[in-house]
Amino acid sequence: MKKILFICLAFLALANILNAGEIVLNPSDDMYTDLEHPAANPDQSQLWVADFNPSNHHERIMIKFDLSELQDKTVTSAVLSLSRFFSCPSSGTTSTNFYAITQDWNENTWNPHEHVAFDQNISMPYVFSGPGGGNHVEFDVDITDFLNAMIDAGMMNGFIIKSNPNQKFSKFYSKDCANPAYRPKLTVTYSDVANDDVVENIGISLKQNYPNPFSLQAIERNGATNIEFSSDKDEEINLSVFDVKGRLVKELVNGKTAKGPHTVSWDGKDYNNKNVASGIYFYRLKTSSRMTSKKIIVVK
Repeated sequence: MKKILFICLAFLALANILNAGEIVLNPSDDMYTDLEHPAANPDQSQLWVADFNPSNHHERIMIKFDLSELQDKTVTSAVLSLSRFFSCPSSGTTSTNFYAITQDWNENTWNPHEHVAFDQNISMPYVFSGPGGGNHVEFDVDITDFLNAMIDAGMMNGFIIKSNPNQKFSKFYSKDCANPAYRPKLTVTYSDVANDDVVENIGISLKQNYPNPFSLQAIERNGATNIEFSSDKDEEINLSVFDVKGRLVKELVNGKTAKGPHTVSWDGKDYNNKNVASGIYFYRLKTSSRMTSKKIIVVK
């Protein structure tokens, strides 16, 4: 039995390695929108972001990548590379938030003097900093959790970069920059989601929770999210929720469990009965010799 288990686990490890990959994506569309200056046409080779009332600048960046080939993958790393060519000379800092876009758009038909709609629940903060003025600064922004949340929610319309209030300019090169080295790109490493099936075939099964994503605000109306699992024998089982840093959030099952299918619910609360923050979490099914896990998205 131990030999069989070892072979299965070795096969799983090999499958993970063989199914891992990396792709570099270039934007299919990118631009910036500017409501306050309708007579000016934005430079297509540039991406501006600001929110500064004294100078009446409230530009927002829109970027879209073709994510279709990642829909059946687990993204393990996603890094957005941007090249900044100008920022406020006095500080060089622009505090922003990334938001998933909810409208269909493309750079050829979207009105550059209209801001696009976005989902405030699928977001991440980021501060662009460094030498100000005309200094060239390269940024590699980790958007792994943010991108996974977009993919899991089926949001394929890209994202905006929106400044927080009273933030001065950061200006970046777009995909139309004459120098290819300065164009935005998204570097993604991934593994196949189907790897979970290798573990499930040796006696345990863990299904995707439903609904996913689930909203804490909608719990009273829709109830908690449900998790289905099963085992081929009576055994000690632990089913727990963890955050992206691997910290235990809530234990859902811990003890002797009869073989067959089971369903448990999670209401989005931690051990202290407090609502967790929105973001990506993982739930893990573990026995004495077997383990599998899946991803869960919590939104406000």
